[in-house]
Amino acid sequence: MYDILCYLCIGSSLATPLSSEKTSSSHLSRISFDYDRLTSSSLEVWIDKLDHQLPPLTTFILPGGAGSPLSSHLHLCRSVCRRLERGMSTLVNFDKQTIDTSTIKFINRLSDYLFVAARYAAHKYGNGDTKWEKISFEEEEEKK
Repeated sequence: MYDILCYLCIGSSLATPLSSEKTSSSHLSRISFDYDRLTSSSLEVWIDKLDHQLPPLTTFILPGGAGSPLSSHLHLCRSVCRRLERGMSTLVNFDKQTIDTSTIKFINRLSDYLFVAARYAAHKYGNGDTKWEKISFEEEEEKK
């Protein structure tokens, strides 16, 4: 997690509009975000390392934590990350020069990491994945 916190320099990249008249090239060079260097060396490796220790997903799962508070918190972090990603995508769709698109890629991969980490925590410290099951309205009526 410390390494991920170090990547939060992404905040300065997000806070600096690329299309602003006040943004100098020297300032942009200081806040640029090198997605390829950061993710290829760490985030993808962490995702793969945890994912290989988990059973394959064969169905949707519910993000409840399955008895693990850590898993619940990681799922919450993931949902905040996804919300940020949607907001960033909206900005880029509005004006392509607003933010560096590599930041969106990083946030996407970070949310994927948080999903895998939440599954790992649920398996290691809880009861595993909580599988989603479709409930038909007929079954609900029969239970009454």
